[in-house]
Amino acid sequence: MTGPATKIMTMWQEVLRSGGARSERKAARGTVARVIGCLLMASVLSLTGCSSKQYALSNYDVILRLKPNGDYVVSEELTFDFQQGEFHYAYRNIPKDQLAAIQNVRVESSDTHIKDVVTKEKADEYRVRWTFPYRREPATFKLTYEVKGALKREGNRRVIDWDAAGTQWTVPVRNAEVQVRIPEKLAIGKNELEVRRPSDATIRAAKEGGWVVEAKQAPVPPGERFRIVVAYRRSTVEP
Repeated sequence: MTGPATKIMTMWQEVLRSGGARSERKAARGTVARVIGCLLMASVLSLTGCSSKQYALSNYDVILRLKPNGDYVVSEELTFDFQQGEFHYAYRNIPKDQLAAIQNVRVESSDTHIKDVVTKEKADEYRVRWTFPYRREPATFKLTYEVKGALKREGNRRVIDWDAAGTQWTVPVRNAEVQVRIPEKLAIGKNELEVRRPSDATIRAAKEGGWVVEAKQAPVPPGERFRIVVAYRRSTVEP
């Protein structure tokens, strides 16, 4: 205890050591005890208020680019709506159950300075954590990473099965969009693409060639998966 509480405690100790009348000592003890109780309660409320934080994701846009060798380059734009409290870091957990590894992780933002980015491999996931100066205002971050060993093989077909948002997410996402981009180099025709989920996903030609499979969902409640599954025939130029 420091500050006023320490001074009042010292006063209490002096009263107890003094030779004043018993009634005066009793009254002083009661007054000091009430004041210390109020100070301690104020401290608890202050700590609770400081540790109370609330946020949501207002926008979450994912682009998964398939490379000719079967690896992915994933770009995620996450807009954090910081609603209560100050924030100085964010993180993204990427489950390991459907991939071999991630690498070349980067985080950028036009809203704030990124101090550092740390990727830790755990038993069942990768955790990417980045820090920035304390802020209360919303901020958008662009997280980019490469994925190895996630493309599935089903005989003569290849399957992209990606959870843009998984059941482990604990905050709501107001608007989410995911794109899977198939490169022109694979020479895949539109009729050779099979969108297995979601059922309302669309296919369009990409400006740079190839195809874009798009899906949207608004909102994505906490704990609900937002998953896209695209299959295509094995390309003759696949290594």
